[in-house]
Amino acid sequence: MKRMGAVIAVLLTVGIIFNAGLAKADNYPTKSIKVVVPYSAGGGTDTIARAIGKFVELNKPFVVTNITGGGAKIGTMEVAGSKPDGYTLLMHSVTAVASGYHAGLYDTKIWKDLKPVASMTSMVGCIAVKADSPYKTIGDLIAFAKANPGKVSAGVSGIGGGAHIIVAVFADVAGVKLNYVPFAGASNTRAALMGGHVDMAAAFISEVYDFVKSGNLRVLATTGSARSSDLPDVPTFQESGIDFVLHHRNGIFAPKGTSDDVIKVLDDALQLVADNKEFQNVLKGMLIDSAYLSSDDFTVELEKLDKMIEPIAPLIRAKK
Repeated sequence: MKRMGAVIAVLLTVGIIFNAGLAKADNYPTKSIKVVVPYSAGGGTDTIARAIGKFVELNKPFVVTNITGGGAKIGTMEVAGSKPDGYTLLMHSVTAVASGYHAGLYDTKIWKDLKPVASMTSMVGCIAVKADSPYKTIGDLIAFAKANPGKVSAGVSGIGGGAHIIVAVFADVAGVKLNYVPFAGASNTRAALMGGHVDMAAAFISEVYDFVKSGNLRVLATTGSARSSDLPDVPTFQESGIDFVLHHRNGIFAPKGTSDDVIKVLDDALQLVADNKEFQNVLKGMLIDSAYLSSDDFTVELEKLDKMIEPIAPLIRAKK
C-alpha cells in the first residue's frame, strides 16, 4: 500500500507539472514579443513585419527589431539560438531561408533549425529588361543566350535571395548560361538595368512596376501560376513554355522546440490578420497578396522550395 501511495504521489506531481505547463501556454503571451527582421528598416520584409504588428491581436505588442549583417545570417542565427518560449520570432524571406544552405551561407538547412509559424504574403517575380532592349519576348532572350553562352548579364539582388533564385531556376530550366552580376539591393539592380550596365534583371513586380508604367523598363515574363493582375499583358513563364512557377513569400519562424500550444496561439492570431480587409488593402498598396499558410502548410511549402532549389545550388553558391 505504501508503494502504491508513492506511485500515486508521483503521478499527481507529474500531473501538476504537466497542467502547469499547459496553463503557461494558455496564458501566452504575458509580455511583448520580439520579431527579428534580419534586413534593414524600410525594406519589404521589414514593412510587412510592421504591418502585421499593427493588426495582430494578442494583447501584447509585436516589437520589430532589425538585426542586420552577414547576408541576413546574424539576425537569423540570433533567433535560432533563442529560448523557444514564443517571445523571440523571425520574419524572413522564405526563399532566402530555403536557399541559405544551398548558397553556402549556412552549414545546415537553417529552416530545419527553426519552427515555421505561418507565411502571410505572396509576391510574383519577373525578368525585366530596359525598354529599348532588343529582347521583346523571353523567347528572344533565350535564343540569344543559347547562341552566346555567358554573354547575357543578369543583375540580381544578393546571393541566394529571391531574385537570384528566379534567374538561376530560369537559366536551369531554359538551358542557358548567364553571367550573374550581384548588387546590394533591388534599387541598385534596377539602376544598373536602366543604365544599361546589365542586360536583364530579376525582380519582384512591386520593385519594377512604376518603371514599367513610366516606359523605362519592360517585363518579359512573370513567375506566377497565372498572369499578374498588375501586369495582365505579360505572360507567365509557363505560358512561354518554361516550366517554372515561384510565388515568393515572407514568413514567421520561431526557435526549434517551441511548443505546439504556443505555435497554435500565434497561428490563430496571424490567420485573423491575414483575413483582415484593412491589412489586405495595405498589402495591395505594395502590390503584395495576402496568402496565408498555417504552420503545417508552411512546412510543406518549405520542403517543396528546398527541392526546387537543390538542383541549382552550384549556380547560387557564393564563391569563397
